[in-house]
Amino acid sequence: MPSPSPTKEGIFGRTKAGSERLEVQPAHSHLSHVELRQGTTADASKPKRDEISRRSTPYAFHDGTVGLYFMSFCKTQAPLVVRMRAMCGMDGQVRDKLTE
Repeated sequence: MPSPSPTKEGIFGRTKAGSERLEVQPAHSHLSHVELRQGTTADASKPKRDEISRRSTPYAFHDGTVGLYFMSFCKTQAPLVVRMRAMCGMDGQVRDKLTE
């Protein structure tokens, strides 16, 4: 079995083998965009804020197109908007590599 690519792990912000959070989050990692922490970084030592519930749902169309939808649930839209703006690289942030 080939070893996990450090590049791929950096995109997700987690190790492939154990799904453990990388100690140092690359600015482009998905986890650094969706795991909101107090302050402006994805620093694991800071408390989390604005948590949401997420669920992934696979789909398949008759033409063979397959994929995965991600749904998020929260009391207000604000936490979703913050994450989407971060993932898209708005407000001077680095774009989430997972969206490329």
